[in-house]
Amino acid sequence: MAVDVSSAERDKDHLAMPETDEPTSVDGRLTQPRSALAQWGMPSLTLSGSLADGQPDDEVFDQMWAVPDSRLIKDEIYQWTIDGVDIELRVRGRLLQRTRGPAHEPVATMATTSAVLGALAAGDTTIAAALESGGLILTGPAEAIRRMFIVTALPG
Repeated sequence: MAVDVSSAERDKDHLAMPETDEPTSVDGRLTQPRSALAQWGMPSLTLSGSLADGQPDDEVFDQMWAVPDSRLIKDEIYQWTIDGVDIELRVRGRLLQRTRGPAHEPVATMATTSAVLGALAAGDTTIAAALESGGLILTGPAEAIRRMFIVTALPG
């Protein structure tokens, strides 16, 4: 979900989502498991697939629903390459800014396909299985990779 940065900063501590994948409720509206929400939002985040056509090159996502405790993440930069498309993911608090193009000094990187990413988001495969198959390539310190998965709501 793209949001205005100023309103997201103002409301960032309004709600913390639980760490489970059980259906949850935000103001009585959100009833889908976190994995379903992550899978639904991936095309917009990654700029992959026809659902991403027409998306702006630079967009900010409020990841409050994905990050139960802001101490679990850091302000840092990641690079994802999905289906050959490079994107920079910049974390600021619980906000995630996506910019088309290679990242400037990323602390961690991920390269994969939208099919593997979708399977990860849906819980149909694991990071270990995707790494073993060669369908997922991760670089960077293990802690940075863990934070990258937390802020993007991927199971890790």
